[in-house]
Amino acid sequence: MSSWYRESATAGGGPETYVTRCADHPDVETVLRCGRCDKPICPKCLVMTPVGARCRQCANVRPLPMFKAGWREYRSAIATGVGVSLVAGLLAGLARSIIPFFGLIITVAVGYLIGSAIYESANRRSTTGLRVLAALCVLLAFGIMGVAVPLMANPGLLFTAPAAVIGSVLLSILGLLTSPFGLLAAGLAIFLAVTRI
Repeated sequence: MSSWYRESATAGGGPETYVTRCADHPDVETVLRCGRCDKPICPKCLVMTPVGARCRQCANVRPLPMFKAGWREYRSAIATGVGVSLVAGLLAGLARSIIPFFGLIITVAVGYLIGSAIYESANRRSTTGLRVLAALCVLLAFGIMGVAVPLMANPGLLFTAPAAVIGSVLLSILGLLTSPFGLLAAGLAIFLAVTRI
């Protein structure tokens, strides 16, 4: 049996409308149709365009360019994020050792700086992948902060004992995540980095 039936739109016998079921949601009755392909659509499926109501296929709904990033944007964001994390981590680690009272402000500023740098280097794109990258770069910067003072005192460690430096960075990140103050600082910095993108 057909799902179409005819019903009077007004009590006075005005124009007739066809009530049918939505093509994508068969449990919903509708009188709406796509203005281009005439497919039955319900209010959930309806996309308003400058020329009227369309189904999703005819409206050709695509994400805005700012919410898409290609390999070129990711490559640039990774290089920038890692570079800024290393430099900001070293400088923030030194600043925290000189002025410990401003430790929280310095670490939160690192998050904002990393997020801004990644956003600009990715041509102002805003994707989930870039937000995850920003969070990881903030953690890297926090790991570098923990070893900044010994590393600046003896920069040759990078070349003579890179495994020891990497291990120290990982231990620094682990120590950060086990202390309440470190979790608060990391959470704020990651929040600022992610919301900046």
